[in-house]
Amino acid sequence: MKQTVDFPVEGMRCDACANKLHKVLASLPGVQELSVSFDDRRVRVAFETSEIHINRLDAAIREAGFKTPPGCP
Repeated sequence: MKQTVDFPVEGMRCDACANKLHKVLASLPGVQELSVSFDDRRVRVAFETSEIHINRLDAAIREAGFKTPPGCP
């Protein structure tokens, strides 16, 4: 089943940060569509729930050096 989620992301300070985050998330299995907005400090990810869990997406954002608010998404 396809699911789409928006993550507010703290720590994106430039386009290079957004590009880094895009690359990290795009490499994950199950990610089908991805939009990273530096201006809005948000990431929208469409993913296949049978291939990846939402918690793994959140962990990947954190592992890349960024933060999401507690309880997010």
